[in-house]
Parts: sequence; C-alpha cells; structure tokens
Amino acid sequence: MLGKRSLETRRCESQHEWARKLRSTSTHSVVTCSRSRFLIGCSTACVAIALIHVTSSDAFAAGVPARPQPAAKTANQRPRDKAADKDATDKSDDADKSDDADKSDDTDKSDDADKSDDADKSDDADKSDDTDKSDDADKSDDADKSDDTDSDFTLGAEADLNSHYIWRGLSLSKNPVVQPSAWATAWGLNAVLWANVMLTGEAPKRLSALVPALTYTLEWKRITLEPGLVYYGTRGESLSPPTGEASLDATLTFGQLQLVSSNYLDVIHTPGAYFGTVGAAWARKVGRRWSFKARGEIAAANAAYNAVYFDTRVAKLDVAGVGANVQLDLNDVFYIALHSEASALLANSLAVGRQKTLANVGLTLGGELGL
Repeated sequence: MLGKRSLETRRCESQHEWARKLRSTSTHSVVTCSRSRFLIGCSTACVAIALIHVTSSDAFAAGVPARPQPAAKTANQRPRDKAADKDATDKSDDADKSDDADKSDDTDKSDDADKSDDADKSDDADKSDDTDKSDDADKSDDADKSDDTDSDFTLGAEADLNSHYIWRGLSLSKNPVVQPSAWATAWGLNAVLWANVMLTGEAPKRLSALVPALTYTLEWKRITLEPGLVYYGTRGESLSPPTGEASLDATLTFGQLQLVSSNYLDVIHTPGAYFGTVGAAWARKVGRRWSFKARGEIAAANAAYNAVYFDTRVAKLDVAGVGANVQLDLNDVFYIALHSEASALLANSLAVGRQKTLANVGLTLGGELGL
C-alpha cells in the first residue's frame, strides 16, 4: 500500500502528463479557432473525467482510509463478552474464596477462642484443685499440729535408767540410778513429780530425792513462757540440801530451732540464790515414729548460789553442757528413748575436789495419754 506522500506524487505526475498532452493538442489545431475551442472544450471535459476517475481509483488503490463507520454489533463481540464474563466469574470466585477464607479464619479464631476458654477453665479447675489440696494440706497440718498439741487433759509417766545422777555440773552418784517421773497437764497447768532412786547402797536412803513441781504454760506467737515452783526434797545428800525455788523457763521458736533459757531463784534455803542457763535446742521428727533432739547451754550463778553448792562466794559462769536424744514412738501412747549428756565446770575454783567433766548415758521408757 502507498503512503500519503506517494499518493501526492502520483497526483502531481498525472497533472504534468495532462499539461503535456494539452500543449501537444493545441499546436496541431491552430487552423481554425472555433474548431480548436470545441476540441479544447471536449478535451478538457474528457481529461477532467479521466482525472477524476484516475484519482478515485488511485486513492482507493493507495489505501486511503474511508470515513469510519459505526461498528455494527456482530458475533465478533461475543469472545470479548465471554472474556469479560470470565473475568467477572474469576472475580466472583476470588470473592467467594476470600469469603470462605474469612469464614475459615473466623471459625479458626472461634475454635482458638473456645480452646483458650477451655484451657482457662482447665487452669481455673487446676487452680481450684490446687487450692482445695492446699486447704486439705493446711487442714491436715492443723490436724497434725492439733495432734501434737497437748489435749485438755494429759497423763504421762516414764522410767529413766541413767549411768550417773548429774545435776547442774555436780555428780550426785557414782553408780547407776533410776529416775521415775509422772505428770498431769490440764489447760496449761502442769504438775510433775520426779524422783531419784539409787540402785546401790552408796546413799543412806535408796530414794535420795523427791521433787514435785508445778508450772503453767503461756504461749504467744513464737514465745513460750513457763513460770513455776519446784521443791527439792533431798534425803541424805550433803551436796544438795532441801530447798524450794521459783522458776521461769522461756522459749523462742524458729521452726525446728529454739532459743531457751531457764532461771531458778531460791526462796527457802538460801533466798536470793540464783542459777540460770541460756542455750539452743533443735528438734526434728522423721516419719511418724522417730524424733531427734539436741541441746546446748551455758549456766551462770551468783555468789550466794556458789557459796552453798561450790563453797566459793563468787559469781561465775559455772557450767556448760550438751545433750542429745533419739526417741522411737512404739504407738500412740508408749515410746522409748536413748539419751546422753555431758557437762564441764568452767571455773577452776569451782572444780576443787570435784570432777571437772561429767558424762551420762540413759535409756527411757515412757508413755503419755491424752484424755
């Protein structure tokens, strides 16, 4: 196909050819004027017609675009409609998939929320179970403590076999002795009767001492106070004359550890004579039957006390002692225990004519019944 410039060149060439023919025709027809005019007119008309015809055919052959006509609705438009329909269908499918995905996400979130709620409920139930178990444990502990605590009324007795009779750093026997005791407790009031029985004839009387005591127990948080009165009814003992004392025991408890102090003030034989101890005690229960105890203390006395018992009127740190005890509960009432003690006089002036260090081993069989 020819372009626009080729079409214009073609037109120019046709015009030149027409002028050339026109000049040739005019030269040969100068004979007569009228004929020439007639011929020229006819020629001009023929040339014009030919030119119009040639021009129209050349323009059509050159591919000159015709005036655009409105496009008719034909079947050729259907593929485009199908494509549009396909796009719309795809978009609709994508929208449906998106909706399904959203619904699936919502369902998953709902499932996760339900699982979370179930987990929370399970945690709450576990916490509730733990709380119930803790409450049960607390109640059990309270019950155990209640079992360990003295009943409103308690009766007890024991027999203690010892290798020696040792009292506040003094040896009051050279041979084994038996020391029986009995007690009754009611509403914090404790009544005790203790005795020493010589197993050999080294003393004028086999029953060398009979010691009743009355105390009252006061408890406040970690502190336990036990004021009391004790009477030493000795018989034939030159080193320990009969007398009576006012006593005060104090205990500060920290779990298994206790800080202890015992104080005695003579009110009969030598009023104002004082003997006191401070120390620590440790106790531990293993299982339901076994228990272990240990104790260490140091004692001091004023001059009045030392003048009576050590023949020296001077206040001193008199004695230090340690002890240990292992007890087996045979049942809810009876028990058996093995114990050992050792003591040493701290001042040489107190040890004149006496043993400075003493030791004892004992075996105890007893029982206690709460009513």
